[in-house]
Amino acid sequence: MKTDKPGIAEESVEHSFSQDDVRLGARAQLWVGRLSLVSVVLMLGMGIFVASQVPFDTTTTYNRLGSQFQIPIFGLLLFPVAIMSIWFKGRSDRSGRIPKSERYILITSAAVILAFSLFAQAYLAKTFLEAAVS
Repeated sequence: MKTDKPGIAEESVEHSFSQDDVRLGARAQLWVGRLSLVSVVLMLGMGIFVASQVPFDTTTTYNRLGSQFQIPIFGLLLFPVAIMSIWFKGRSDRSGRIPKSERYILITSAAVILAFSLFAQAYLAKTFLEAAVS
């Protein structure tokens, strides 16, 4: 938001939020946080299951731009760590101060990111299980 007053940074200008807006923003952030934690638990469960079923030196191949990379089994920690870092960043003192349009973006983008992460973790777990068999 732009201001005409000198010396006031753009970040220091706050939106005026009603109590209902603050309550709905805090509720949206609470549910996104809960869904994030549930997805992290599911991803860690997949990782623990795979780690208990395959040898620790198992790798899977990743092809990118004509190059092949070997991903070790610790690659299964990538998505849970990424989601947890996002979750920790999202927790702040201003938890309920989310404008209405940003609440919709938060809920939609969180659902897409969490669904993608769960799918990617499941796919990665499947490739590790297949690599152990072959």
